[in-house]
Amino acid sequence: MNILQHNSFVLSTHMHPDGDGLGSILALMAFLEERGKTVTCVLPDPVPGRYGFLGLQAQYEPQRCDCWIVLDTADPKRLGALYAEQKALATSIVWIDHHEGSGSSASSVAEVLYEHFFDGTVLSPKAALGLYVSLVTDTQSFQKQETTALAHGIASKITMTGFVNPAWVHQNIYASRSLHTLHLFAKVLARTKMDNALAWSELRLSDKAPMDETLFFLDEIFMLQNATIACLFREQQDGYRVTLRSRGKGLVHLAQEYGGGGHQNACGFFIAKRGKKSINEVLTRLKALL
Repeated sequence: MNILQHNSFVLSTHMHPDGDGLGSILALMAFLEERGKTVTCVLPDPVPGRYGFLGLQAQYEPQRCDCWIVLDTADPKRLGALYAEQKALATSIVWIDHHEGSGSSASSVAEVLYEHFFDGTVLSPKAALGLYVSLVTDTQSFQKQETTALAHGIASKITMTGFVNPAWVHQNIYASRSLHTLHLFAKVLARTKMDNALAWSELRLSDKAPMDETLFFLDEIFMLQNATIACLFREQQDGYRVTLRSRGKGLVHLAQEYGGGGHQNACGFFIAKRGKKSINEVLTRLKALL
């Protein structure tokens, strides 16, 4: 991946940015800046508060550049309005992704970056932190089925540098929930149902639930004993955002049918219609996969 021929870069990730996208931006920004490049982070949505410790100085207006690098997605739709606006100002575009269809079996963008840019190099504190946050968040602290041996190897190399304190990272990302979030989670737990090995619940419009504060809800539901598939329906004005988890059931093909995507065992999509009929349609499809 020869990108060093360019001098100015814009780095972006998808809407509702997460630790994988933001951490990989921080790491790649460090790599490029250390080589004298001009780098700007431009995002379609604000950096969630829990990732403020990364210190990313993000902008939200498109910038002219030689090379626009989009991390953690290869789907223009996931960039919203930013895609067309930033594309018009970039000489070239590079997509760095690891989801189904990308040709990569990596469990996080950090692994892709490490193999292409950092293997054999001395990690700076900024790059080490970015790579570690990407690894930890997208593997769910190395618990997901997609977690690779390479992910563990990179994490070991990062911690040996002494630049990253894993407990401090965990505190910032996972141990900073508000009382309001816990109250929301109580509502979601009260709505949780289970049929055979399928567990599901709902977040409703009336909950006024911020996206970043509720991402862990589905992973907690998935911890139910005997749950093979877990599903969370997030109600929006124009439909439901559906997120899925599975143990070996390969759900990404279903997500793709609805215009979504992700990994085989962790994916999502959007249904442009509200109501029990839409929910029951998805549940019927999921039950058929058990």
